[in-house]
Amino acid sequence: MSLANSITSSHTNTKKPPQGPRSKSKPSYITRSNSIKSVSTSLNLNNNDYLSGPSDTEQGYDSEYDNDSNNNKYSISTVAATLDNSLPSDYFKQDILSLIKSLNIPKWSKLPSKLALDLNVFNISGALTNVIYKIDPPSSKTLKKNKFIYFLNPLLLRIYGPGSDSLIDRDYELLVLSRLSKKNIGPKLLGSFSNGRFEQWLNNAQVLKPTQVADLKLSRTIARRMKQLHIGIQLNNPEINNGPSIWKRIDDWLNLAELTLNLNKINASNFLLSDFQTYKNIINKYKLWLYNRYKSIQDLKDSLVFCHNDTQYGNILFTTSTHKDLLKKFNNANLSDNNNKNDTDNVNEEEEQKEDKRLVVIDFEYAGANVPAYDIANHFMEWLADYTNSETAHLLVEDRYPSDKQITNFLASYIKYHSTIHNNTEELEKQVKILYNDIIAWRAASNIVWSLWGIISNSDFHKKVVIEDGPKGEKYKILNEDSNNIKEEEQEANEIELFDHFGYSNQKAGLVWGDLIQLGIATKDDVEHSDQIKYLPVKFFHI
Repeated sequence: MSLANSITSSHTNTKKPPQGPRSKSKPSYITRSNSIKSVSTSLNLNNNDYLSGPSDTEQGYDSEYDNDSNNNKYSISTVAATLDNSLPSDYFKQDILSLIKSLNIPKWSKLPSKLALDLNVFNISGALTNVIYKIDPPSSKTLKKNKFIYFLNPLLLRIYGPGSDSLIDRDYELLVLSRLSKKNIGPKLLGSFSNGRFEQWLNNAQVLKPTQVADLKLSRTIARRMKQLHIGIQLNNPEINNGPSIWKRIDDWLNLAELTLNLNKINASNFLLSDFQTYKNIINKYKLWLYNRYKSIQDLKDSLVFCHNDTQYGNILFTTSTHKDLLKKFNNANLSDNNNKNDTDNVNEEEEQKEDKRLVVIDFEYAGANVPAYDIANHFMEWLADYTNSETAHLLVEDRYPSDKQITNFLASYIKYHSTIHNNTEELEKQVKILYNDIIAWRAASNIVWSLWGIISNSDFHKKVVIEDGPKGEKYKILNEDSNNIKEEEQEANEIELFDHFGYSNQKAGLVWGDLIQLGIATKDDVEHSDQIKYLPVKFFHI
């Protein structure tokens, strides 16, 4: 879960450190390798605009991020370094610039080291898995004074949250980002390091508001962009043979959650509505039911596509070259159901598609092979959430779930995109019903994932289980026990967000039980806190 809709000044300590070696009491936390390793050195950036935003020219960019623009190549550099955001402001800035230089980020790496303290570093609030910063260059006056002739666009600095490596396979994520770069999808990855990465900052872009995903016209755009992703990235054989990635994640997270709860002696029923073993058993029963809907395992594998798996509103950006005027109109739009004039009748989708590139999907850390219905179901479930208020961000409101009209609006656009079905109303209706049924079937899987996420990403635990890689690729489960003497400044620096993880797990588990009971897979007798069950509409069309 990620991203952000507000920027606050970060590391505002005005006391500047001495220009020289750090004292022994505050050593450098960045460790550098002797050379930079290239993860991918020949990624072809063609003119395919799958999920890309406006062109660099439209965005106000030049070719500063194309390391080899003449040959149309794109490479991702990585360096063995750890960036510590608990350092005082000026030390943190020095290490940021040192890391930029180690990664040889175009133009930025030419910035003199003496200007490190003049960097402007802003924390972007709203991220739940990572800590995200916007890095602005020194002022034009300062650059001119130091005879720096290059124009610098801002950078996005992403520092992975503590323990997030147990949630996310970072090696696979980098490979995914490399493949996305081939299609020019999303912001460019400029370089990675041990606990984070630098990315292109998208100017003239704004995160969607929670209510905006319900707008019929915008929803059709999201549907087409999702379809573009699903058909635009080809799965490799291992991804297909491994089956739906979401079930590997569920299996891994079930094990981590169980170990974490046992180590911390916490009763799972307080937020999963049953004891952990009952929850685990019903999940396995549901998985068997779900797989039996397919003719065979191969039939299921043939249904897989490349999915984002976390298309919540915070991971969708609206971009425009005329930032102020269009964004003002966009943000002031009345998107309530009663006043929404974007009806589904007489829609000219070909005309709408001209603006599709203005919608950019970001944050692919949970991406992988899944059936399209899972990705869509997860998107619909995110309609229930509003992460803008930390005190109520964990609450999921059932009334926000899309109506049949809103679902049909989305599915029809998804199905028609890149197909020959436009003029065949009968076939379109049939395909909408099939996909609708699949979404109902897969919906609980999305809620299971995030119910477990709320447990294993909870920073309140003193004892955690993390997964570490051995020298030959083997996996080890390591017990980390936090010290009670952690410095207050480090606690503040590592705080991702004031978010009620247990409350979120409770809300998601309530939705899981509501679906599985209505599907006949579970009964109320399986639930210890039946008053907390959440029921969404569960119906299947006859095909």
